[in-house]
Amino acid sequence: MNNQLNAVALAVGVGAQKALSEAALGQVNALNVVEEIETVKVDLIEGSVNGNTGMIGVNQSSGNMNNQASAFSVSALTSTVSIDTPGGP
Repeated sequence: MNNQLNAVALAVGVGAQKALSEAALGQVNALNVVEEIETVKVDLIEGSVNGNTGMIGVNQSSGNMNNQASAFSVSALTSTVSIDTPGGP
């Protein structure tokens, strides 16, 4: 049994004062039993991210009861400010 979680949270505030974003994760493996005889496990990542740009996530799992997680959270806001000066235009 392998658990994999990918969470993405994005908040954008246009003309706002606040932009909040949160990504949370939780994984549990408990009370599991594995019995194997003459088992061979192979896990290869060859050239999987060649030529990629930006945020890249690669998960690799060979085995039993593995937990993998990727959490990504971004918040951004845009606003404009105008300052009036006395006697100005």
